[in-house]
This record gives sequence, structure tokens and C-alpha cells, in this order.
Amino acid sequence: MEISIFGRNRNMTIAAKLAKDPSIAGLVQLAGRIYEQWQAADKATALEQRRTAAEAALKRLEGQPAREFSGDSSSLKLLGTMR
Repeated sequence: MEISIFGRNRNMTIAAKLAKDPSIAGLVQLAGRIYEQWQAADKATALEQRRTAAEAALKRLEGQPAREFSGDSSSLKLLGTMR
């Protein structure tokens, strides 16, 4: 069983009941800060991974020779998407 007290889908009823006890309320508040830090770290890691992948793709593309226009329909479709 899972009772969410953090994040978007948090159960406010449970959080309110926990907040009635001052020692538990402090613990929940501290856990909430830790949760936010973890979320921020996960987001930063995902952003860095996307950036690294994009840089690798750019390097691959820069290393490929330029393709010439051959006059077939696939080249025309490619040119149409570049506008």
C-alpha cells in the first residue's frame, strides 16, 4: 500500500493528519525538502543526459558528408521540411 504525501498526487488529508503532531510534522517537512531535492537532481540528470545525446548526434551529423540533391521525391520531401 502506498500513501502519497509528496509530489503532485499527494494526499492532503493524510498530510493534515500527520501535521497535528509537531514532531511528526517536522519530520514530514524535512522529508518534503529531501523529496524536492531528489526531484531537482533527477531533473538535472535527465537534462544533462539529453544534452549529451544531442551533442553526440550533432557530432555524428557534422562528420557525415553533405548529401547532394538527386532530384527524386525523397529529396524534395526533405527540402520541404527544412523551410
